[in-house]
Amino acid sequence: MPTLLYVPADHARRVEKALASSADVVILDLEDAVAVAHKESARAAVARLLADPPRPVQVRVNDLRTPYGRADLASLAPLLPGTDGVRLPKIESADQVREAAATAPGVALHPLLESALGVERAYDIARAHPRVASIGLGEADLRADLGVADDAGLAWARSRVVVA
Repeated sequence: MPTLLYVPADHARRVEKALASSADVVILDLEDAVAVAHKESARAAVARLLADPPRPVQVRVNDLRTPYGRADLASLAPLLPGTDGVRLPKIESADQVREAAATAPGVALHPLLESALGVERAYDIARAHPRVASIGLGEADLRADLGVADDAGLAWARSRVVVA
């Protein structure tokens, strides 16, 4: 299983350290790790990095149902084909995946399921587009949505994703 290292895209020094790490995949995070006041500057920093990436990376955009997520995907789409893909948070439907695929042609898609509804629709999400390269769980948000406090409460959700 590859090592995934999330790094806040608005912290240049942390990004630099992450890119120098031995992690298999560095994920430039525009979502949870970036305060609202820094969303645009973080997106600009990612765009600069993707113009000449020093190594393969993925980008986690904001929720596509928000203006931030739509702006992330639209503005970065031309640069994303040179990456290992885009992580799509809070996916709850196959339509959201197809919308992302249409907005960012040629990009590997990595939907994140972070709600009971997303987990329930895992199979449809996994099959929504040929460029779905993986699906994962956003465990903190999923725990909150399910009202569970420990890993045992996520066992069924994890199994559902594996089956999907």
